[in-house]
Amino acid sequence: MRGGESARRIIEEMNGKLEEVADAEALKRILTENSFLCGIQQGHYFAAVSFQKNLSQDAVSAYHHVERIQERFIEIGKSVDYIPCQAVQEENFCRSLGSDEMLIWTPQISKEMVVDAVNREKRFAPKATRHLIPARPINVNVPITLFREEISLIEINQKLSDFLKKKKLRRFGPGQVLNGRYYQEELYVFFD
Repeated sequence: MRGGESARRIIEEMNGKLEEVADAEALKRILTENSFLCGIQQGHYFAAVSFQKNLSQDAVSAYHHVERIQERFIEIGKSVDYIPCQAVQEENFCRSLGSDEMLIWTPQISKEMVVDAVNREKRFAPKATRHLIPARPINVNVPITLFREEISLIEINQKLSDFLKKKKLRRFGPGQVLNGRYYQEELYVFFD
């Protein structure tokens, strides 16, 4: 089967359109010019994915389309993993993809788009607005009651510190997959 055929069928079923492009640079350029588009990459096949303007009028609806594409792939037995878009730019990453593996290049969300969504009382799909930070704490699980107490910030910080000291901690370097999700940053995983 030619690269992208399963994606083409799924996207056409959703009233979308694939426009094949020459390479990763061309796809990146198109996605930069129109932040409501997403992209498909499979092997040496690259395509921009678009939906009718009335179906994709803002970043939230654009991400909704990505979520629907993922759901359709899961329905036909494909697995979905999440990786940061920066990883796709690394040369070795794309070379390690199998011929049956596909990347979905997600819409590029700006701060202005997030503010617009908040003002419209819309919500992004899960994992849509993930931010990279130098080190990510995982499994902190602080009881919400800690933040409901009428105490000073200094006291809250002390209680948080005491709470975390009771947990065990394991550090993982950048580039780990944890629970099916790729983390480019360092991880600090807390556990009881």
